Amino acid sequence: MKFKAVNILPCSLRLLVAVALLGVVWTVYGEALPDGELATKLESLRQAQLMVPSPGTAEQLIARTVIQTTLSLHYNYQPFTPQLSSQWFQGYFEMLDSNKNFFLQSDLDEFQEVADTLYLQNSRRVQLDFPYQVYLKFLERNREYVLFCSEELFRPQDFSVDESLPGSRKAEEMPWAATVAELHDRWRRLVKNTLLSDVLTQEQLAKEKEDGEESAKPSRRREDVRVRTVRSLISSFRVRTEANSMDILEIYLNAFLQLFDPHTSYMAPESKEDFDISMSLSLQGIGATLSWKDGYTTVSSLVPGGPAARDGRLKPGDRIIAVAQSADEEPLDVVGMKLTRVVQHIRGAKGTEVFLTVQPEGSGDVVIYRLVRDQIVLKDSEAQLFEHQVPVDGLERPARVIQLYLPSFYSDFGARDRGDKNYKSTTTDLKKLLSQALETGPVDGVILDLRGNGGGSLDEAVALCGLFSGNVPVVQVRNQQNGVKLLRASRRVPIYTGPLMVMVDRNSASASEIVAACLQDSERAVVVGDCSTHGKGTVQSLNDLMEQPQLAKSKALLGKQDPGSLKLTFAKFYRINGGSTQERGVEPDITFPSFLEYTETSEKNLPHCLPWDEIAPVNYTRQTELRKHLSELQDVANKYMAQDPNFAEYVSEVEAYRKLRELNELPLEINARRDYRARDHHSVQMIRRFQPKRPKEEDDEPETLKSDEEVLMEKEQLPQEDVVLNASLMILGEAIKLNQEDAHAFSVK
Repeated sequence: MKFKAVNILPCSLRLLVAVALLGVVWTVYGEALPDGELATKLESLRQAQLMVPSPGTAEQLIARTVIQTTLSLHYNYQPFTPQLSSQWFQGYFEMLDSNKNFFLQSDLDEFQEVADTLYLQNSRRVQLDFPYQVYLKFLERNREYVLFCSEELFRPQDFSVDESLPGSRKAEEMPWAATVAELHDRWRRLVKNTLLSDVLTQEQLAKEKEDGEESAKPSRRREDVRVRTVRSLISSFRVRTEANSMDILEIYLNAFLQLFDPHTSYMAPESKEDFDISMSLSLQGIGATLSWKDGYTTVSSLVPGGPAARDGRLKPGDRIIAVAQSADEEPLDVVGMKLTRVVQHIRGAKGTEVFLTVQPEGSGDVVIYRLVRDQIVLKDSEAQLFEHQVPVDGLERPARVIQLYLPSFYSDFGARDRGDKNYKSTTTDLKKLLSQALETGPVDGVILDLRGNGGGSLDEAVALCGLFSGNVPVVQVRNQQNGVKLLRASRRVPIYTGPLMVMVDRNSASASEIVAACLQDSERAVVVGDCSTHGKGTVQSLNDLMEQPQLAKSKALLGKQDPGSLKLTFAKFYRINGGSTQERGVEPDITFPSFLEYTETSEKNLPHCLPWDEIAPVNYTRQTELRKHLSELQDVANKYMAQDPNFAEYVSEVEAYRKLRELNELPLEINARRDYRARDHHSVQMIRRFQPKRPKEEDDEPETLKSDEEVLMEKEQLPQEDVVLNASLMILGEAIKLNQEDAHAFSVK
């Protein structure tokens, strides 16, 4: 296939000098567009010559090294075949346009000739003209989109028509538009959605003003939504035109790497800095870990105790699409913006406000969250102890239950390497907390609360199991060559041998799953929680490509170009019973309904995730006889869930949320949309009401501001209810009772 010559672009594309807008009248209800400068920018954009960079020797060397390294070292070995090439071809278009809003099927057909030969193994040459030409086509379609929407915004809209906009999940499953008319209809609906959202927002603001509630709400945007949207479209387009050669190469290579598993990725030099930027590392921020996915700044996780976690609305999988610093400031569109720049806009001084325009995971609607920046206190991510009194039949006093909340598996590696015996770590902190509790009186039961724990140090996960089980096998690790390594807890005897429960949810991942699986397989603990944990059972390493032999030998050909890094999956975790924690996660012994069950944020929802499998089990001892009594615990759980009014309300709200999520499309008829927004707002409130409430460490300085959700919860007097913890305490109370009758029912033999 012959490609058109690619124009060479400097570091950024500058739109051409403004061209006077002659004979073109932008109207809305018969009125001309009031912003002449904006109209000039649009005409300038229309006339601009679009260009993309041209790949050179350095890009070819980097691409070849990434592909060869992945083919030879990735855990999920697969040869390069025409079928794999074809998947790569399709994946590149989808990575540029995940919601299928820009490309036509004919655009893919135009490049179909090279689909099966993107990498020639004999010559070890990567087809690089293809991605740059496709990116040029992407810019062309993007420009058409901006120009179309800028006109459509000023046309009359009929909000009584019964039609809808597909949600993000449904959009990804749709075929590419077959005709320009079909593509334009998708664009028309996107515009209509923007305008309808504004109509309903203005309705809400008018009602709040009438009720005297206006001051508690986010950004009072004063500029006409149509003008504001045009500005945003132009800004977003400009960001896309500024892509340099390495930016395009990075997208192209990641389209290939995602075919192996969702955690393998190539990071160009700038993205190496962006790599899963953790807001917990900043002194002031919102307390969120962000990543860049398909052009969107996406929430990966929340820092326990941070502003976002306390507010309760921002969730993993949500997309941040705009940021403002005050209620009156025009939000800055951040779609397509590099992650480092987005983070700069989100960070700020403690006590100041930030307004995030967010597209919730799985939704096509957008909302504005007002958050108050705060000091990210590392102590909020450390182990914490809470004590509960649980009435138990047969005990003269209430049972004393210790809840150990563990937000992450942490370790001060620097202090450890220096030989500091008092270095900070999960195991040392938990041991200290539990020992202190045991010294102050009898402990009848312990809950290890791993809800929301996304993992961390593998060594700490292994050591933690020893606190409750002693010297036991914990997890198997298998590499690409099928070599298996067994990791054991080295502690000779446990410090606590009584009834133990592990609480998990869909966000419990990696190291949390290793602990839960070990304690479940050995029958050391009863595991309760969501229907399954996250399901991440793979291990990655971050490799500097400059250290790869093929690039080290060709350093002169790279010139000053840093080749970046490759994050590669090289091993997989297996339970001591032989099953993997990958994809399926850990399935609790007793499950509860959960809002998280109806979000698509677990491992199995990620494209090309590695499948569950199993290897030979290891020899291990069942430490209690709890399996005999699980049916009795289930009866207690069923009774509590049926009779407790708060839990019954929780179940009802989860079911309402399930039905809302099943819609997967956004109504564009105004009454249906009002109903949708009301249900969506109610669900957000209920999710926050029933999420685990974690006490915040007291600060020397008073908190100057509260988030909108905190204000609303106080005003409406909605109590936070950790109904899952309450149910778990009742279940553990029954286990304590049974343990009085049979000493080895739930205690180590």
